[in-house]
Amino acid sequence: RESIFDALHDREVFATSGPRISLRVFADEKPSGRCESPDILNTGTVMGGILPSNILSVYFTIIAQSDQVPLQSIELVKSEADEQVSTQVLTLVEADSGQDYWCIEWQDSDFKPRQSAYWYVRIKETPIRRWSKVDCQKNSLCQDYPEANKDIQERAWSSPIWYYPK
Repeated sequence: RESIFDALHDREVFATSGPRISLRVFADEKPSGRCESPDILNTGTVMGGILPSNILSVYFTIIAQSDQVPLQSIELVKSEADEQVSTQVLTLVEADSGQDYWCIEWQDSDFKPRQSAYWYVRIKETPIRRWSKVDCQKNSLCQDYPEANKDIQERAWSSPIWYYPK
């Protein structure tokens, strides 16, 4: 119980829209090699953390595991603050047929050491039929209730990793 409150206090948390997708995000100044050696998980800046203010580059390690439905994509959302805040969504990997597990390392080649920024990760599952669509198809009522004939796409998202320059 104490470790749960410690994680909340440290902002080392993630959320899902329902399924038990597993997500871990780390940032380092150099490539970490976590995907090849999973035993080095306790280094670097974890999701919810603040990067050191003197770094010159940033590399991310993203580890995601599906629940019951395969994962379709990993997106990284990056926001930078200069005179205005600019946000961009980068699709890092995508598999239309889905993937059960991903471990990827990615470098932000556009990192600006003199500009405040934050990054967070979104994971999307492959779309599935919503319960209302299953029912309307089973009972042949989708023509009468078109709003019930929908697919859903569950997701998970991480806490941001923050960067504040000196």
